[in-house]
Amino acid sequence: RYFVLDPDVGQLHYYVNEQGKGQKPRGSLPLVGASVTQSDEAPHMFMVHSANGELYKLRGKPSSRAQAA
Repeated sequence: RYFVLDPDVGQLHYYVNEQGKGQKPRGSLPLVGASVTQSDEAPHMFMVHSANGELYKLRGKPSSRAQAA
C-alpha cells in the first residue's frame, strides 16, 4: 500500500501503489483525535490508535538514504 497524508481533512489515505495516488483512495484512516506510537513488534512499525477505538499497525520500508548510511 501507498499512503498519503491529507492534513486538510486529518486523514491518512491509502492506495494500492504510488501510481494509484491520482485516483480515489482505497481507504482512509481518521487521524483527528488519534494517537500514534512506535511499535516494538518490527523495525519501522508504528501504530495509529484512532478516536473510534480502531488500531492500525503500519510498517514502512527504510529510505534509500538510511540504507546507504
